[in-house]
Amino acid sequence: MPNGPSIRSGDDDENRSRGQLALITFVKDRPGHDCWYAIDTAKIKKELGWVPAHKFEEGIRETVFWYVDNQEWVKQVLGKSAGL
Repeated sequence: MPNGPSIRSGDDDENRSRGQLALITFVKDRPGHDCWYAIDTAKIKKELGWVPAHKFEEGIRETVFWYVDNQEWVKQVLGKSAGL
């Protein structure tokens, strides 16, 4: 499992997180691929005055929760992209 922010950090609903963690499949890193990608938002902040509405940890956790809670939608979208 890579080092870095965890989707579980700061999670108040421990039971929900345990169930979602069971759905995650961890894979070995592929040779030549970075384990950690950092994003520098300095340029967009300076030139456009943009700031993120959410901290990364909060946003990724909510995104994972949304996909888990909306699996029927995901199946429908995946079926369409597969031509089913």
